[in-house]
Amino acid sequence: MKSTIAITKKVTQIRKTKKESDIKTEVLSFLKKNYPSGAFWVIHKTLYGAGGISDIIGIMEGRFIAIEVKRPGKQPTERQKEFLSSVRKKGGVSCVVDSVEVTRIIMDDHFRSTERGK
Repeated sequence: MKSTIAITKKVTQIRKTKKESDIKTEVLSFLKKNYPSGAFWVIHKTLYGAGGISDIIGIMEGRFIAIEVKRPGKQPTERQKEFLSSVRKKGGVSCVVDSVEVTRIIMDDHFRSTERGK
């Protein structure tokens, strides 16, 4: 039987090798399934698009949501940080996530009155 430490190391290794696009897909699926009263979209970046806009945007309970998805251990760029800060200053919810688990914690913290968990 494998030790807990060995299993934890393996899980950590798998998370670090997961592509950002895979995490983004998982987070979007989670949001749509668990928060059906909200609307969420993935922003596809283009050469001519505005830089810094978060990977996933949405609206729920009248609040704008900006979610920047990163691989574990990676940080947002300065432009991404500026966008996230701007959203918060204007009353929206913004965050950086690296997993569905982190997304769940943040969403539950901001939107306790949703239908999730009923």
